[in-house]
Amino acid sequence: LRLELGDAALAPTAPAEARPSAAEQPMLASSLPQQAGIGEEFGVSLSFRQTPAQAIDTQVSISYDPALLVPVSASGGEAGRVSATVSSSGLPGDASRPATIRFRVIGKQPGSTTLSYDVTGSNLPVQAPAASTLVIVGRK
Repeated sequence: LRLELGDAALAPTAPAEARPSAAEQPMLASSLPQQAGIGEEFGVSLSFRQTPAQAIDTQVSISYDPALLVPVSASGGEAGRVSATVSSSGLPGDASRPATIRFRVIGKQPGSTTLSYDVTGSNLPVQAPAASTLVIVGRK
């Protein structure tokens, strides 16, 4: 009796790369006011919820309605989208370096708009924050 396994059965297999589960991935948080007046500026800050255990450089894209908002502290990109970098050294006690993008409300009428966030590049898996709603109010 002779058993042949072929070349594939003899090749060593590399262990699967351990990737953190979604619950273990570093998470980004966004911070912005609940409302802003027509013609006013406001900031959107992005940071890690907790200091990650490893050094991370993360590119985040913020999508917005260009008929209602215009970035004033960022350049480049396409209308309706701006990028920011959030970094952390991964060292205990060393706070991450948040990113803040300033916007001006250019809409002419009160209402609301949504800002959404996408991680577009990172050296480690990172969870983007949930979308944010900004209420646009008339100021007197």
